[in-house]
Amino acid sequence: MKGESFAEIVREIGGMTGNQLAEAMENRWAPELRAELGGVRMKDAFVARAYLAFFRIPTGSMFNALTDRAEGRPVSHVEIEGLVKGYAAVSPDDWDSDS
Repeated sequence: MKGESFAEIVREIGGMTGNQLAEAMENRWAPELRAELGGVRMKDAFVARAYLAFFRIPTGSMFNALTDRAEGRPVSHVEIEGLVKGYAAVSPDDWDSDS
């Protein structure tokens, strides 16, 4: 793995197939990766596993996590000193010290 940050590593591994990851790692997990996930991208396997977990033991938090990834988080409204703004639209730059 060439990435130094977790984000780089997750992106790199997510785009690999089981066979590619097995080649890159060449450790005791390599045979299992080849057997179970040979031609499947890790991203696809991860998402499929998340759906299977939800179907087996459905929870509200799992449902929210899956739908947030698929549709984006719903906008929540936050009231700041009498102003109501959409949560997604509020940043520290939007705050007026005079209001």
